[in-house]
Amino acid sequence: MTDDWYTSDKAHLLVAKKGATFRRADAKYVAADCLPSDRYVEGRLFEPIALATPTGQSNNYLPFYRTTQFVPGRWQEILLLQTARNLYPAMGKCTTTFTVAEITTVLCTTKALSVENSTFHFWVADGAGAETEYYVWIEKGTGADPGETGTAIEADISGATTAIDVAEVIDGLIDAKADVGAENGGTATITITNAQLGAVTDCASSEGTSTGYTITVTTQGVSTHTMAIRTTQAPVYMGRHWERENDTATEDEEIDMIGLSLNSYHAECSETFSVAVQSLDWNVNFTLNTDAATDDIPALDLDIEAFKWSMFTFPTFTYNSETIEADIVGWAFDVQNTVRITGLDSGGYFEKAKYIPLTMITTTLEIIPYGRNANELIRTPLGSYATDLDLTVKCARSANDYIQWTHDKCYGRPYTLAALKRPGSVERYFLAMSQLNTGSIVPVALDYYNNNYYENP
Repeated sequence: MTDDWYTSDKAHLLVAKKGATFRRADAKYVAADCLPSDRYVEGRLFEPIALATPTGQSNNYLPFYRTTQFVPGRWQEILLLQTARNLYPAMGKCTTTFTVAEITTVLCTTKALSVENSTFHFWVADGAGAETEYYVWIEKGTGADPGETGTAIEADISGATTAIDVAEVIDGLIDAKADVGAENGGTATITITNAQLGAVTDCASSEGTSTGYTITVTTQGVSTHTMAIRTTQAPVYMGRHWERENDTATEDEEIDMIGLSLNSYHAECSETFSVAVQSLDWNVNFTLNTDAATDDIPALDLDIEAFKWSMFTFPTFTYNSETIEADIVGWAFDVQNTVRITGLDSGGYFEKAKYIPLTMITTTLEIIPYGRNANELIRTPLGSYATDLDLTVKCARSANDYIQWTHDKCYGRPYTLAALKRPGSVERYFLAMSQLNTGSIVPVALDYYNNNYYENP
């Protein structure tokens, strides 16, 4: 592979839902329907190791770009930190609750301006994290159902005239559904309100011909995703569909990375490097260099702003319940998992990776201390911690869009305090804190994505 594979501005990184083709059920998120991931910055897929091939030939090196067979490898990637999506496989457990119902308005036009067979789509939460897709299609007397994705709602406006008339027809049809309510209040604007709380896909124009109606999401549906260190939940197997789009479709290059198991997760942001990034290191059970099985995968990218240093706050930083007076100018969060792959099964494929039960959680702060000797935070022996070092970190775009890490009972390790002093600068310390077994770390994400985006149950 040449370097432009990794740096092309036409490249995009996708995370896909589970499926069955080519043993893709082993990867939690690979199938014909993709989920967006955080924005890709760079990545590297390493040469595979020597192994027995699916055809039984032993000890052959199979470079992933020279074969259409499955081969193992190692994938390292850097992404912008835009959501908590990639924290899920790092932590290993996620529970989603539903916080706010989605509300959308649709401003209709007159019958004359409405287009025969045009459609708009909206999504409804089911109260359990999944969603139902509907599409309203316009019937003026000679139309036919365009057969788009979702459940069809035929809106026969042949007897309507004004925009209010059109809204009255569509309002009644949507309001008749048990999982959503609609009201136009005698106006041309329909207000669609989900009956259940939780994030859903935003209402959108047609897959084919748009109605031309004005669609506005007035209240985003919101879900809360709470993550914890894995307990009884099996490891999460991820997948990546990665492609470089060349000048013509026949020249596009694609790679599926299937059955990824996470070795390590790192996120960081600071005053000097203001955009938050996350770095992930994966073991890859299978790679496949072909577009034969991926032609129907749509290119979905998550186009939201990355978290920046100005969005970070540190609501609590305490030692023995006393607030630590320090200017925090940098932050990093690390999860280290020990993973092994157990070998090939009877069909010549890798078995699922098994996690050795070892997870190291570390948070590092770059601080300028005020009123406290930074060394004091690391002098107390681990065994004598009756009370503890606690930290809460939050990065937020708004009240309903944030990620928060809550650490209870950290330990400032004696060998991880490093001082930095440049000529003319203020002395800074790098304090690395490990998570005690008697404590806890709980990342929480409040955002506009339903639990399929995280858990894909």
